[in-house]
Amino acid sequence: MNNIESIRDNLIKYCTKSERCKSDVLKKLQITKLTENEKNALVQLLEKEGFIDELRYAKAFVNDKIRFERWGKIKIRYALQSKSINSTIIQTALESYPDESYLQIIEEEIRKKLKSIDTSLNPFIIKQKLMQFGYRRGYESHYLEQVIENLL
Repeated sequence: MNNIESIRDNLIKYCTKSERCKSDVLKKLQITKLTENEKNALVQLLEKEGFIDELRYAKAFVNDKIRFERWGKIKIRYALQSKSINSTIIQTALESYPDESYLQIIEEEIRKKLKSIDTSLNPFIIKQKLMQFGYRRGYESHYLEQVIENLL
């Protein structure tokens, strides 16, 4: 077995453990002494064989970050852009997450934050603190305003 075949086999193992995108695989290939053409050929082979699928990766990323990390869609968009995912793929992945579940998560997070804020403060300041919290999480302002208005 030559060097490229062993690298290919290692990449297949790497991609089967968890969803990966092209940039993850290319980052992994940086330590090898392969040429750029060889690296790109390996990535194309993995895509062709279904080990790398950017849309599948983006959907899994969106799902995991919203459900487990409680990130907002703005923060997720930036994270996916930093991994060089195509903007149409990002948009499709973000739209695939149900709005009802997303709003419910935002509401849960805002409720938790509201418990830690001194309620004797001016309502404007309370709203401002909640909005800032939501922005840091990457939630969209129209969803934040809707949820905060309902809670206050």
